[in-house]
Amino acid sequence: MSRTGTGAPAAGSGRAATRPRWHRPAVVAAGVVVVLLGLVVAADVVVARQVRGRIVASLRCATGTADLTPDVSLGGTPVLLQLLSGHLGRVSVSGVPSSALGDGATGQELPVTGDVDLILSDVTPGRPPSIGAATATVTVDWDALTDRLTEAAPALDGATLGEQAGMLAVRPTRQVMGRSVQLLMSLSTEKSSLVLTPTTVVIGDRRIQASLLTGLLGESGADDQLAPRTVDLDLPEGAALVSAGVSADGLVVGTSVDVAAFRGTGSGPAC
Repeated sequence: MSRTGTGAPAAGSGRAATRPRWHRPAVVAAGVVVVLLGLVVAADVVVARQVRGRIVASLRCATGTADLTPDVSLGGTPVLLQLLSGHLGRVSVSGVPSSALGDGATGQELPVTGDVDLILSDVTPGRPPSIGAATATVTVDWDALTDRLTEAAPALDGATLGEQAGMLAVRPTRQVMGRSVQLLMSLSTEKSSLVLTPTTVVIGDRRIQASLLTGLLGESGADDQLAPRTVDLDLPEGAALVSAGVSADGLVVGTSVDVAAFRGTGSGPAC
């Protein structure tokens, strides 16, 4: 009885005593990983904040607008990973007033409504940042587009413009066979010009392919309204249209921008 009571270890006591020695290294390693991940995330946040600040400061200097406060997005990839290649692949900037960019980015006579959205590519976040390429997305109001369209197509003088199903909808003052019509036009780009091509004629509740009517409406004066039109948007020299579409507010165009337009003498902190 006494030998059994004093010589035999309690059941499970040896296993309980060695468990902490087996699990302690794993717990320590997991803790180190968590701490390192936290440091990396914190460092990425700090670097991202610095990069955004440099981009905003550079835009303030280039535009001469000291109170410019655009929204800058560096994309979904962590900034530190992007910087391993030496530059940021894509930077989105929104909330830039068109007046701040001046004629070099939006054209000398192109009335723009609202703010300008910028896409900057191959950005090296130095002091100041270096920009490899840039595009601007702007909205041209309907009145301005109507004036340009009338210059290119006098037959459409007085027409009203709008958006329908993602296409440019033009309602001329002239009628076809005594009924009002609406032209639905597709948009394409050609260097610095916009090409408008009628694709569908809507007469009442009927939709007719424009190509079926071409050459048949000369006597009514409507045939000239169905011809494709090229509208010059007076972009600055060297700029080109890269995209075109319509929205409820007007014509939405994307243009290439000479990165030299972002270099100027202003009052921003980056100057």
